[in-house]
Amino acid sequence: MSLIRMMSPAKINLGLKILGLRDDGFHEVKTHLLQVDLFDHLVIGKRRRRIDISVDNSSIKGKENIIYKAANLLRDECGDKELGAIINLEKKIPIGAGLGGGSGNAACVLWILNKLWRINYSTEKLESLAKKLGADVPFFLGGPSYIFEGKGDKKSYPCKFSSRNYVLIVKPLISLSTHDVYGWSREEILKSRTKNNQPFTLSKRYDCRENDLEKVVFPRYPFLREYKEKLLAFGSKLALLSGSGSAIFGIFSKKKDIVNAFNFFSSKKKLWVSVVKPLERSILQNSNFKF
Repeated sequence: MSLIRMMSPAKINLGLKILGLRDDGFHEVKTHLLQVDLFDHLVIGKRRRRIDISVDNSSIKGKENIIYKAANLLRDECGDKELGAIINLEKKIPIGAGLGGGSGNAACVLWILNKLWRINYSTEKLESLAKKLGADVPFFLGGPSYIFEGKGDKKSYPCKFSSRNYVLIVKPLISLSTHDVYGWSREEILKSRTKNNQPFTLSKRYDCRENDLEKVVFPRYPFLREYKEKLLAFGSKLALLSGSGSAIFGIFSKKKDIVNAFNFFSSKKKLWVSVVKPLERSILQNSNFKF
């Protein structure tokens, strides 16, 4: 059995603007997504009928895992129950960090199985399936730097970002649920509506130096604000909560500054710290496997 080995990248949000609430209950957002060279590792092969998942992290359960859901969704869509796969996932991207590890894994599974199973759906078709799995999943089918809108799943336009920058990511032991964080945001929006007796609105001007979810996360976890301030003090030209957190990242243009910041944070207990670089091109779109 031939096996395909693929690296699945993480992402950071270089800004996240909440524009209001949608009729379907989701938030209307605008965000700049950037892939970075922090990777989970996937090994995928074909088999008949069954989809078997193995993960080196016990907190990720088999059929509850988004990679199982991705494989099953693709198989259901094409209608061939004889198709099956063996998928092994080695996690390197922290869970509950706002770094998109699971979303990237799902996109990778869709893309590879589309080739291995010889379904040959277009990228646009895969993107439509990806939206059913999660808002960030379509982004990982392309990239590496893009503005997304709608629920965060509507591709808007590419946005260049220099790969000469360094990125320092800091994550505490706590993990945050995307569902919970957006729930807190929703509560604040509805409170504002009640208090002001008028529809809640936010400026539609997109500022790539802000993440509106910090407004509900930082009051609950003040130390995350302290991490952000410390990154800026070390010379970061931008520091933000990534997505719904709990990771905070800083963008550095000078190597000496990021070295000093890395030494400071890595000396602290109970912190996961990593230095990464922006990706120059999409991993999936530039893979050259022979299927």
